[in-house]
Amino acid sequence: MVSFQIIPNFFQDSYEPGKRGKIGVSIINSGRDLFFLRKIGMQFDWQDKTRVYTITANLPIQPRRRYGLKTILFGVPLDVTGLHTFKFFADFIRFDPVLEINYKKRMWTNNGEIIIRPTPRYRVFISRSIKRTDRRISDPIVNLIRAWSIQPVTVGINVKGSEDPKKLEKIIVNEIKKSDGIICIATKRDRTVDGKWKTSAWVHTEVGISLYPDKQCLVLYDEDVTLEGAIWGKLKIPLNILDYDETEYKVNHVMSYYRDWIKQKKNDELIKTIGKIMVTAIGAYGIYSIGKEAGRREMDYYG
Repeated sequence: MVSFQIIPNFFQDSYEPGKRGKIGVSIINSGRDLFFLRKIGMQFDWQDKTRVYTITANLPIQPRRRYGLKTILFGVPLDVTGLHTFKFFADFIRFDPVLEINYKKRMWTNNGEIIIRPTPRYRVFISRSIKRTDRRISDPIVNLIRAWSIQPVTVGINVKGSEDPKKLEKIIVNEIKKSDGIICIATKRDRTVDGKWKTSAWVHTEVGISLYPDKQCLVLYDEDVTLEGAIWGKLKIPLNILDYDETEYKVNHVMSYYRDWIKQKKNDELIKTIGKIMVTAIGAYGIYSIGKEAGRREMDYYG
């Protein structure tokens, strides 16, 4: 019997969506028989079953020995994040002393885990209903968002609110100002006289507040909810709340672009800040130069 272990050597703690990564590979022959290793393959859970990453080996593997092999290079899709699994296979040739023949075989290992986490981490205000019945729907969506290196902030959930509406609004305004963006999760709340569903009034209020600091706003909404007002003009993604797989796919797909959107906004703000600093510095230097020249002329006059 051929028995072996394939050991991954991660070059980093986590990998990023849309980028290439590499993993070193070693193999230990944990059995008593010699076998000839032809190649090793690696497959991630986001890949089609016919797709694998492989490295050739072509070397004999002695019993009770460990061998360092080549590095596997792989790519991470843009819409993949969070904890994922992978597995290895080994193609090898073994001599059967009974039949006196060589036979080829492929064996798969158990699953391992890899973390896909984008950088940097952003702080995003999550506008949603804080009622327990609504959170059964929104909590799984927030967990999907959190996997994209997002620190979710919601007043009434992880930030203390207030019973006073005026104080509550000030708290919300302050939290939105401190955030890099805002994501609204619009779930069903009330029915109108014509039978349509509306979302929480606070979601509409918080979207309106986000207009002032010009935060990047994304709306994830139950497809049965009717949107109106300021929220209607935002980037919107309808969700079939009853189909988690579809919801997961849509959220993961849009979050990659949402992070890029925040990054572009922050880069624009950085460029503006640098521009203001340069203008101030140039202006100060000009005043200093004029003063210095005036002093020089005064010395020449009295000299």
